[in-house]
Amino acid sequence: LTAEATWTDPVDDLTLPRCEDRPQRAVAFTVPIGAEEDLALLAASDATFNSSEYGAMTVHGNVHHFGDTHHRVVHYRFRATTRFREYFDAPALAPALPPGSGAVDTDPDVVIDDGRSVVGPLRSVSIPSTARPAAPVVHSVIPLLRWDEGTEAEQPMAVRRRRRAGVRIYLERPWFSSGEGELLGVLLAPSGNDAGIEAWVSQWGADPVWASAPINRRAMSVELEDLLRASGIDDRPGDAAPVTPPATLPLAALADQPMVQVLGYKPLYNEARQLWYVDVAINPDTGAGTAFWPFVRLSVARYQPDSLPGCHLSAPVRCDYVQLVPERTASVSRTDVRHVRVVVSGPIGLRPADGRVLDRTVDQPRGVAAAQAIVGVNRTIVARLQRRDPDIPTDLGWETVAATELVVRGQGHNQSEAAWVGSLEAPVDIALARPGDQPDWQVQVEEWERLPGDPASLAPNASTEPVWERRLIYADEIGL
Repeated sequence: LTAEATWTDPVDDLTLPRCEDRPQRAVAFTVPIGAEEDLALLAASDATFNSSEYGAMTVHGNVHHFGDTHHRVVHYRFRATTRFREYFDAPALAPALPPGSGAVDTDPDVVIDDGRSVVGPLRSVSIPSTARPAAPVVHSVIPLLRWDEGTEAEQPMAVRRRRRAGVRIYLERPWFSSGEGELLGVLLAPSGNDAGIEAWVSQWGADPVWASAPINRRAMSVELEDLLRASGIDDRPGDAAPVTPPATLPLAALADQPMVQVLGYKPLYNEARQLWYVDVAINPDTGAGTAFWPFVRLSVARYQPDSLPGCHLSAPVRCDYVQLVPERTASVSRTDVRHVRVVVSGPIGLRPADGRVLDRTVDQPRGVAAAQAIVGVNRTIVARLQRRDPDIPTDLGWETVAATELVVRGQGHNQSEAAWVGSLEAPVDIALARPGDQPDWQVQVEEWERLPGDPASLAPNASTEPVWERRLIYADEIGL
Protein backbone atom coordinates (compact mmCIF):
# COMPACT_ATOMS: atom_id res chain seq x y z
CA LEU A 1 0.00 0.00 0.00
CA THR A 2 1.58 3.27 -1.17
CA ALA A 3 0.48 6.75 -0.10
CA GLU A 4 0.93 9.15 -3.03
CA ALA A 5 0.91 12.85 -2.27
CA THR A 6 0.59 15.95 -4.43
CA TRP A 7 0.59 19.59 -3.38
CA THR A 8 1.69 23.05 -4.47
CA ASP A 9 4.39 25.11 -2.73
CA PRO A 10 4.50 28.89 -3.26
CA VAL A 11 8.19 29.77 -3.67
CA ASP A 12 9.25 33.42 -3.53
CA ASP A 13 12.82 33.08 -4.81
CA LEU A 14 14.66 36.43 -4.83
CA THR A 15 16.58 35.37 -7.95
CA LEU A 16 13.30 35.23 -9.87
CA PRO A 17 11.15 38.22 -10.90
CA ARG A 18 8.09 36.91 -9.08
CA CYS A 19 6.75 34.17 -6.83
CA GLU A 20 6.10 30.78 -8.38
CA ASP A 21 3.62 28.03 -7.52
CA ARG A 22 5.61 24.83 -7.84
CA PRO A 23 3.66 21.54 -8.06
CA GLN A 24 5.13 18.81 -5.86
CA ARG A 25 4.67 15.06 -5.98
CA ALA A 26 6.01 12.48 -3.57
CA VAL A 27 5.53 9.01 -2.13
CA ALA A 28 4.58 9.74 1.46
CA PHE A 29 5.27 6.18 2.61
CA THR A 30 4.87 2.52 1.58
CA VAL A 31 3.35 -0.16 3.81
CA PRO A 32 3.68 -3.92 3.22
CA ILE A 33 0.37 -5.64 3.97
CA GLY A 34 0.58 -9.20 5.25
CA ALA A 35 -1.36 -12.09 3.76
CA GLU A 36 -3.37 -12.46 6.97
CA GLU A 37 -4.41 -8.80 7.11
CA ASP A 38 -7.90 -8.15 5.83
CA LEU A 39 -7.88 -4.71 7.42
CA ALA A 40 -4.81 -2.44 7.36
CA LEU A 41 -4.49 0.12 10.13
CA LEU A 42 -2.17 3.12 9.84
CA ALA A 43 -0.98 5.34 12.69
CA ALA A 44 2.00 7.37 13.85
CA SER A 45 3.86 4.38 15.29
CA ASP A 46 3.86 0.57 15.15
CA ALA A 47 1.63 -1.34 17.56
CA THR A 48 -0.28 -4.59 17.95
CA PHE A 49 -3.52 -5.38 19.77
CA ASN A 50 -6.29 -7.95 19.87
CA SER A 51 -9.70 -7.13 18.45
CA SER A 52 -12.79 -9.07 19.50
CA GLU A 53 -14.01 -8.97 15.91
CA TYR A 54 -10.77 -9.38 13.89
CA GLY A 55 -8.41 -11.03 16.37
CA ALA A 56 -4.73 -10.00 16.36
CA MET A 57 -4.30 -6.63 14.62
CA THR A 58 -1.15 -4.88 13.45
CA VAL A 59 -0.90 -1.10 13.36
CA HIS A 60 1.59 0.17 10.79
CA GLY A 61 3.45 3.29 11.85
CA ASN A 62 3.98 5.71 8.98
CA VAL A 63 4.49 9.48 8.93
CA HIS A 64 4.87 11.78 5.94
CA HIS A 65 7.96 13.93 6.63
CA PHE A 66 8.25 17.23 4.72
CA GLY A 67 11.52 18.51 6.15
CA ASP A 68 10.17 21.95 7.02
CA THR A 69 7.53 23.66 9.19
CA HIS A 70 5.36 25.13 6.42
CA HIS A 71 1.60 24.95 6.07
CA ARG A 72 0.36 23.23 2.95
CA VAL A 73 -2.72 21.41 1.68
CA VAL A 74 -1.75 17.91 0.56
CA HIS A 75 -3.88 15.66 -1.65
CA TYR A 76 -3.40 11.96 -0.86
CA ARG A 77 -4.36 8.79 -2.71
CA PHE A 78 -3.62 5.25 -1.59
CA ARG A 79 -2.43 2.84 -4.28
CA ALA A 80 -2.71 -0.90 -3.64
CA THR A 81 -0.40 -3.11 -5.71
CA THR A 82 0.37 -6.82 -5.73
CA ARG A 83 2.15 -9.42 -7.84
CA PHE A 84 -1.02 -11.50 -7.67
CA ARG A 85 -3.41 -8.93 -9.14
CA GLU A 86 -5.22 -11.54 -11.28
CA TYR A 87 -6.43 -13.36 -8.15
CA PHE A 88 -8.28 -10.33 -6.78
CA ASP A 89 -11.74 -9.22 -7.79
CA ALA A 90 -11.99 -5.79 -9.43
CA PRO A 91 -13.46 -3.12 -7.11
CA ALA A 92 -17.15 -2.53 -7.51
CA LEU A 93 -18.07 0.33 -9.85
CA ALA A 94 -14.40 0.91 -10.74
CA PRO A 95 -13.87 2.53 -14.14
CA ALA A 96 -12.03 0.35 -16.57
CA LEU A 97 -8.95 2.27 -17.68
CA PRO A 98 -6.69 0.63 -20.30
CA PRO A 99 -3.48 -0.76 -18.77
CA GLY A 100 -0.54 1.51 -19.39
CA SER A 101 -2.73 4.30 -20.71
CA GLY A 102 -1.50 6.70 -18.06
CA ALA A 103 -5.05 7.99 -17.66
CA VAL A 104 -5.77 9.86 -14.43
CA ASP A 105 -9.27 10.36 -13.06
CA THR A 106 -9.83 13.85 -11.61
CA ASP A 107 -12.92 12.92 -9.63
CA PRO A 108 -11.71 12.87 -5.99
CA ASP A 109 -14.16 10.18 -4.93
CA VAL A 110 -13.65 7.68 -7.73
CA VAL A 111 -11.68 4.44 -7.32
CA ILE A 112 -9.37 3.73 -10.27
CA ASP A 113 -8.48 0.23 -11.53
CA ASP A 114 -5.73 0.31 -14.16
CA GLY A 115 -5.36 -3.48 -14.34
CA ARG A 116 -2.17 -3.54 -12.25
CA SER A 117 -3.18 -1.62 -9.16
CA VAL A 118 -6.15 0.04 -7.50
CA VAL A 119 -6.00 3.72 -6.59
CA GLY A 120 -8.33 4.92 -3.88
CA PRO A 121 -10.29 8.19 -3.70
CA LEU A 122 -8.51 11.52 -3.31
CA ARG A 123 -8.41 12.99 0.19
CA SER A 124 -7.10 16.46 1.07
CA VAL A 125 -5.39 17.21 4.37
CA SER A 126 -4.37 20.62 5.66
CA ILE A 127 -0.94 20.36 7.29
CA PRO A 128 -0.65 23.20 9.86
CA SER A 129 2.41 25.37 10.27
CA THR A 130 4.49 24.27 13.24
CA ALA A 131 6.65 27.39 13.74
CA ARG A 132 5.99 31.12 14.01
CA PRO A 133 6.43 33.04 10.74
CA ALA A 134 9.29 35.48 10.25
CA ALA A 135 8.50 39.10 11.02
CA PRO A 136 7.47 41.09 7.92
CA VAL A 137 9.82 43.72 6.55
CA VAL A 138 7.78 46.85 5.84
CA HIS A 139 9.20 48.79 2.89
CA SER A 140 6.89 51.83 3.04
CA VAL A 141 3.39 52.99 3.97
CA ILE A 142 1.44 55.47 1.85
CA PRO A 143 -2.11 56.87 1.84
CA LEU A 144 -4.48 54.94 -0.38
CA LEU A 145 -6.99 56.59 -2.74
CA ARG A 146 -10.00 54.31 -3.19
CA TRP A 147 -12.57 55.34 -5.78
CA ASP A 148 -16.09 54.13 -6.49
CA GLU A 149 -18.80 55.41 -8.79
CA GLY A 150 -22.57 55.11 -8.70
CA THR A 151 -25.83 56.82 -9.45
CA GLU A 152 -27.69 59.36 -7.37
CA ALA A 153 -30.99 58.24 -5.89
CA GLU A 154 -34.01 59.72 -7.72
CA GLN A 155 -31.73 61.67 -10.09
CA PRO A 156 -31.70 60.02 -13.53
CA MET A 157 -29.34 62.67 -14.93
CA ALA A 158 -26.65 62.43 -12.23
CA VAL A 159 -23.60 60.38 -11.25
CA ARG A 160 -21.63 60.26 -8.03
CA ARG A 161 -17.93 59.52 -7.52
CA ARG A 162 -16.45 58.98 -4.10
CA ARG A 163 -12.87 59.02 -2.90
CA ARG A 164 -12.42 57.03 0.29
CA ALA A 165 -9.53 56.59 2.68
CA GLY A 166 -7.10 53.77 3.27
CA VAL A 167 -3.46 52.78 3.60
CA ARG A 168 -1.20 50.79 1.27
CA ILE A 169 1.62 48.83 2.92
CA TYR A 170 4.52 47.72 0.72
CA LEU A 171 6.41 44.65 1.93
CA GLU A 172 9.85 43.34 1.09
CA ARG A 173 10.34 39.92 -0.45
CA PRO A 174 10.37 37.02 0.22
CA TRP A 175 6.89 36.07 1.36
CA PHE A 176 5.43 32.70 2.45
CA SER A 177 7.87 32.03 5.29
CA SER A 178 5.16 29.82 6.84
CA GLY A 179 3.91 28.28 3.61
CA GLU A 180 0.71 28.47 1.63
CA GLY A 181 -1.97 30.94 2.74
CA GLU A 182 0.30 33.32 4.64
CA LEU A 183 -1.37 36.69 5.23
CA LEU A 184 -0.47 40.07 6.65
CA GLY A 185 -2.31 40.51 9.94
CA VAL A 186 -3.33 43.97 11.16
CA LEU A 187 -3.19 43.92 14.96
CA LEU A 188 -5.94 45.58 16.97
CA ALA A 189 -6.61 45.82 20.69
CA PRO A 190 -9.28 43.29 21.70
CA SER A 191 -12.61 45.01 22.44
CA GLY A 192 -10.94 48.42 22.26
CA ASN A 193 -8.90 47.78 25.42
CA ASP A 194 -5.26 48.54 24.64
CA ALA A 195 -4.04 48.74 28.25
CA GLY A 196 -0.51 47.39 28.40
CA ILE A 197 -0.22 46.66 24.68
CA GLU A 198 -0.42 50.19 23.24
CA ALA A 199 2.97 49.76 21.59
CA TRP A 200 1.92 46.63 19.70
CA VAL A 201 -1.54 47.48 18.36
CA SER A 202 -2.68 49.91 15.70
CA GLN A 203 -3.16 53.50 16.85
CA TRP A 204 -4.49 56.74 15.46
CA GLY A 205 -4.96 60.34 16.47
CA ALA A 206 -6.14 63.73 15.29
CA ASP A 207 -4.06 66.29 13.41
CA PRO A 208 -3.51 69.16 15.89
CA VAL A 209 -3.49 71.67 13.03
CA TRP A 210 -7.24 71.25 12.54
CA ALA A 211 -10.25 71.21 14.79
CA SER A 212 -12.34 68.32 13.52
CA ALA A 213 -14.25 65.32 14.83
CA PRO A 214 -12.65 64.54 18.22
CA ILE A 215 -10.67 61.31 18.04
CA ASN A 216 -9.27 62.08 21.50
CA ARG A 217 -12.68 61.40 23.07
CA ARG A 218 -12.46 57.69 22.32
CA ALA A 219 -9.87 54.95 22.64
CA MET A 220 -6.79 55.82 20.63
CA SER A 221 -6.60 52.28 19.25
CA VAL A 222 -7.84 51.55 15.76
CA GLU A 223 -10.91 49.37 16.30
CA LEU A 224 -12.68 46.71 14.30
CA GLU A 225 -15.40 49.14 13.22
CA ASP A 226 -12.70 51.39 11.75
CA LEU A 227 -11.68 48.65 9.31
CA LEU A 228 -15.12 47.17 8.55
CA ARG A 229 -17.93 49.59 7.76
CA ALA A 230 -21.31 48.82 9.21
CA SER A 231 -22.85 49.25 5.74
CA GLY A 232 -20.90 46.22 4.55
CA ILE A 233 -19.56 48.00 1.46
CA ASP A 234 -15.98 47.22 2.51
CA ASP A 235 -16.73 43.58 3.25
CA ARG A 236 -16.56 42.46 -0.37
CA PRO A 237 -13.32 40.76 -1.48
CA GLY A 238 -10.81 42.84 -3.35
CA ASP A 239 -11.86 46.15 -1.87
CA ALA A 240 -8.99 46.61 0.58
CA ALA A 241 -10.87 44.33 2.97
CA PRO A 242 -9.66 41.45 5.16
CA VAL A 243 -10.04 37.92 3.84
CA THR A 244 -10.45 36.33 7.26
CA PRO A 245 -12.88 37.05 10.10
CA PRO A 246 -11.42 38.70 13.19
CA ALA A 247 -9.55 36.30 15.48
CA THR A 248 -8.22 36.85 18.99
CA LEU A 249 -4.77 35.27 19.33
CA PRO A 250 -1.72 35.54 21.58
CA LEU A 251 1.38 37.43 20.47
CA ALA A 252 3.62 34.48 21.32
CA ALA A 253 6.74 36.36 20.21
CA LEU A 254 6.42 38.66 23.25
CA ALA A 255 7.35 37.48 26.73
CA ASP A 256 3.92 38.01 28.32
CA GLN A 257 2.05 36.77 25.19
CA PRO A 258 -0.70 39.45 25.22
CA MET A 259 -3.94 38.76 23.36
CA VAL A 260 -4.61 40.83 20.24
CA GLN A 261 -7.33 40.93 17.62
CA VAL A 262 -6.13 40.04 14.11
CA LEU A 263 -7.56 40.75 10.67
CA GLY A 264 -5.82 38.92 7.82
CA TYR A 265 -5.18 40.67 4.50
CA LYS A 266 -3.95 38.83 1.39
CA PRO A 267 -0.76 40.36 -0.06
CA LEU A 268 -0.62 41.06 -3.79
CA TYR A 269 2.54 41.31 -5.86
CA ASN A 270 3.75 44.35 -7.78
CA GLU A 271 6.17 42.94 -10.34
CA ALA A 272 7.34 46.39 -11.50
CA ARG A 273 8.44 47.36 -7.98
CA GLN A 274 9.42 43.81 -6.92
CA LEU A 275 7.40 44.29 -3.74
CA TRP A 276 4.36 42.74 -2.10
CA TYR A 277 1.60 45.09 -0.95
CA VAL A 278 -1.57 45.10 1.10
CA ASP A 279 -4.40 47.63 0.89
CA VAL A 280 -6.25 48.39 4.13
CA ALA A 281 -9.51 50.32 4.02
CA ILE A 282 -10.02 52.61 7.01
CA ASN A 283 -13.21 54.33 8.06
CA PRO A 284 -12.37 57.75 9.59
CA ASP A 285 -15.87 58.12 11.06
CA THR A 286 -15.30 58.54 14.80
CA GLY A 287 -18.94 58.44 15.83
CA ALA A 288 -18.86 62.14 16.67
CA GLY A 289 -18.13 63.00 13.04
CA THR A 290 -15.54 62.28 10.40
CA ALA A 291 -11.93 62.92 11.34
CA PHE A 292 -9.98 65.32 9.13
CA TRP A 293 -6.43 64.36 8.12
CA PRO A 294 -6.08 61.83 10.99
CA PHE A 295 -2.71 60.18 11.67
CA VAL A 296 -2.68 56.36 11.58
CA ARG A 297 0.06 53.97 12.69
CA LEU A 298 -0.77 50.36 11.91
CA SER A 299 0.83 47.44 13.71
CA VAL A 300 1.21 44.31 11.57
CA ALA A 301 2.53 40.76 11.70
CA ARG A 302 2.77 37.80 9.39
CA TYR A 303 -0.32 35.70 10.01
CA GLN A 304 -0.72 32.00 9.20
CA PRO A 305 -4.35 31.08 10.00
CA ASP A 306 -3.65 27.34 9.76
CA SER A 307 -1.06 26.82 12.49
CA LEU A 308 -0.50 24.96 15.72
CA PRO A 309 -1.43 26.97 18.86
CA GLY A 310 1.06 29.76 19.47
CA CYS A 311 2.40 29.69 15.91
CA HIS A 312 -0.12 31.92 14.15
CA LEU A 313 1.62 35.30 14.44
CA SER A 314 5.14 36.55 13.90
CA ALA A 315 6.75 39.22 16.01
CA PRO A 316 4.80 42.48 15.59
CA VAL A 317 6.10 45.35 13.44
CA ARG A 318 5.00 48.96 13.80
CA CYS A 319 4.49 50.82 10.53
CA ASP A 320 5.31 54.49 10.02
CA TYR A 321 2.69 57.11 10.73
CA VAL A 322 0.64 58.16 7.71
CA GLN A 323 -2.18 60.68 7.27
CA LEU A 324 -5.47 59.59 5.73
CA VAL A 325 -6.67 61.83 2.90
CA PRO A 326 -10.06 63.51 3.51
CA GLU A 327 -12.95 61.60 2.02
CA ARG A 328 -14.75 63.43 -0.77
CA THR A 329 -17.94 62.72 -2.73
CA ALA A 330 -18.59 64.57 -5.99
CA SER A 331 -22.04 64.61 -7.56
CA VAL A 332 -22.51 65.91 -11.11
CA SER A 333 -26.04 66.34 -12.43
CA ARG A 334 -27.56 67.75 -15.62
CA THR A 335 -30.31 70.31 -14.95
CA ASP A 336 -30.85 71.23 -18.63
CA VAL A 337 -28.99 71.26 -21.94
CA ARG A 338 -26.84 74.23 -20.89
CA HIS A 339 -26.24 73.75 -17.16
CA VAL A 340 -24.35 71.30 -14.95
CA ARG A 341 -24.76 71.24 -11.17
CA VAL A 342 -21.77 70.17 -9.08
CA VAL A 343 -21.89 69.19 -5.40
CA VAL A 344 -18.81 68.16 -3.38
CA SER A 345 -19.17 66.94 0.21
CA GLY A 346 -16.88 65.60 2.89
CA PRO A 347 -15.26 66.24 6.28
CA ILE A 348 -13.79 69.61 7.18
CA GLY A 349 -11.25 70.93 9.62
CA LEU A 350 -11.55 74.41 11.07
CA ARG A 351 -8.71 76.86 11.61
CA PRO A 352 -9.30 80.61 12.13
CA ALA A 353 -7.38 83.16 10.10
CA ASP A 354 -5.50 84.39 13.19
CA GLY A 355 -3.89 80.94 13.59
CA ARG A 356 -5.10 80.33 17.13
CA VAL A 357 -6.27 76.89 18.23
CA LEU A 358 -9.98 76.63 17.58
CA ASP A 359 -12.21 75.12 20.25
CA ARG A 360 -15.16 73.47 18.49
CA THR A 361 -17.29 73.75 21.63
CA VAL A 362 -16.87 77.54 21.61
CA ASP A 363 -16.03 78.52 18.05
CA GLN A 364 -18.36 76.10 16.29
CA PRO A 365 -19.80 78.04 13.31
CA ARG A 366 -23.53 78.45 13.52
CA GLY A 367 -25.25 78.64 10.18
CA VAL A 368 -24.11 78.29 6.57
CA ALA A 369 -22.77 81.85 6.28
CA ALA A 370 -20.52 81.45 9.31
CA ALA A 371 -19.32 78.04 8.06
CA GLN A 372 -18.51 79.50 4.65
CA ALA A 373 -16.47 82.29 6.25
CA ILE A 374 -14.38 79.97 8.43
CA VAL A 375 -14.02 77.10 5.92
CA GLY A 376 -13.19 79.53 3.12
CA VAL A 377 -10.12 80.75 4.98
CA ASN A 378 -8.26 77.52 4.33
CA ARG A 379 -9.82 75.86 1.31
CA THR A 380 -11.18 76.59 -2.12
CA ILE A 381 -13.05 74.15 -4.36
CA VAL A 382 -13.22 74.97 -8.07
CA ALA A 383 -15.27 73.23 -10.77
CA ARG A 384 -14.50 73.56 -14.48
CA LEU A 385 -16.49 72.55 -17.53
CA GLN A 386 -14.10 71.31 -20.20
CA ARG A 387 -14.41 70.41 -23.87
CA ARG A 388 -11.96 68.23 -25.81
CA ASP A 389 -10.22 69.67 -28.84
CA PRO A 390 -10.73 67.04 -31.59
CA ASP A 391 -7.28 67.85 -33.03
CA ILE A 392 -5.50 66.95 -29.75
CA PRO A 393 -6.42 63.35 -28.80
CA THR A 394 -4.55 63.43 -25.45
CA ASP A 395 -5.21 64.87 -22.00
CA LEU A 396 -3.69 68.12 -23.25
CA GLY A 397 -6.69 68.51 -25.52
CA TRP A 398 -9.10 69.55 -22.76
CA GLU A 399 -10.09 73.22 -22.90
CA THR A 400 -11.88 74.98 -20.05
CA VAL A 401 -15.03 76.77 -21.27
CA ALA A 402 -16.59 77.61 -17.89
CA ALA A 403 -15.40 77.69 -14.27
CA THR A 404 -16.88 78.49 -10.89
CA GLU A 405 -15.90 78.40 -7.24
CA LEU A 406 -18.17 76.17 -5.18
CA VAL A 407 -19.61 77.64 -1.98
CA VAL A 408 -20.64 76.00 1.28
CA ARG A 409 -24.40 75.45 1.28
CA GLY A 410 -24.81 72.95 4.12
CA GLN A 411 -23.28 71.13 7.07
CA GLY A 412 -23.82 67.71 8.55
CA HIS A 413 -22.69 65.05 11.04
CA ASN A 414 -22.28 67.38 14.03
CA GLN A 415 -20.97 70.15 11.77
CA SER A 416 -17.86 68.08 10.97
CA GLU A 417 -18.82 67.82 7.29
CA ALA A 418 -19.71 70.38 4.64
CA ALA A 419 -21.28 70.45 1.18
CA TRP A 420 -20.06 72.81 -1.53
CA VAL A 421 -22.43 73.61 -4.41
CA GLY A 422 -22.04 75.40 -7.74
CA SER A 423 -23.41 75.54 -11.30
CA LEU A 424 -21.61 75.61 -14.64
CA GLU A 425 -23.06 77.05 -17.85
CA ALA A 426 -22.02 75.65 -21.22
CA PRO A 427 -21.58 77.98 -24.22
CA VAL A 428 -23.52 75.56 -26.45
CA ASP A 429 -26.27 73.01 -25.98
CA ILE A 430 -25.10 69.60 -24.74
CA ALA A 431 -27.44 66.67 -25.35
CA LEU A 432 -29.29 65.91 -22.13
CA ALA A 433 -28.19 62.49 -20.86
CA ARG A 434 -26.77 60.85 -17.80
CA PRO A 435 -23.16 61.99 -17.30
CA GLY A 436 -20.74 59.62 -18.96
CA ASP A 437 -22.35 59.54 -22.40
CA GLN A 438 -20.58 62.63 -23.82
CA PRO A 439 -16.92 61.69 -24.51
CA ASP A 440 -16.00 65.24 -25.55
CA TRP A 441 -17.18 66.94 -22.33
CA GLN A 442 -16.11 66.58 -18.71
CA VAL A 443 -16.24 68.32 -15.34
CA GLN A 444 -12.99 68.80 -13.46
CA VAL A 445 -13.05 69.41 -9.70
CA GLU A 446 -10.10 70.62 -7.60
CA GLU A 447 -9.76 71.40 -3.91
CA TRP A 448 -6.90 73.64 -2.79
CA GLU A 449 -5.92 73.85 0.86
CA ARG A 450 -4.26 77.03 2.14
CA LEU A 451 -1.98 77.35 5.18
CA PRO A 452 0.19 80.24 6.40
CA GLY A 453 3.90 79.76 5.71
CA ASP A 454 7.03 81.72 6.51
CA PRO A 455 7.23 85.50 5.92
CA ALA A 456 8.42 86.63 2.51
CA SER A 457 11.66 87.92 4.03
CA LEU A 458 13.57 87.28 7.24
CA ALA A 459 15.55 90.52 6.96
CA PRO A 460 15.43 92.98 9.90
CA ASN A 461 12.44 95.30 9.86
CA ALA A 462 10.77 93.18 7.16
CA SER A 463 7.10 92.32 7.41
CA THR A 464 6.35 89.32 9.60
CA GLU A 465 3.10 88.59 7.79
CA PRO A 466 3.11 84.96 6.62
CA VAL A 467 2.93 84.04 2.98
CA TRP A 468 -0.04 81.79 2.38
CA GLU A 469 0.93 78.56 0.67
CA ARG A 470 -1.53 76.20 -0.99
CA ARG A 471 -1.56 72.55 -1.98
CA LEU A 472 -3.87 70.41 -4.08
CA ILE A 473 -5.55 67.80 -1.85
CA TYR A 474 -8.37 66.55 -4.08
CA ALA A 475 -8.94 66.36 -7.83
CA ASP A 476 -11.33 64.42 -10.01
CA GLU A 477 -12.58 64.37 -13.58
CA ILE A 478 -16.12 63.23 -14.33
CA GLY A 479 -17.19 62.72 -17.92
CA LEU A 480 -20.43 64.19 -19.14
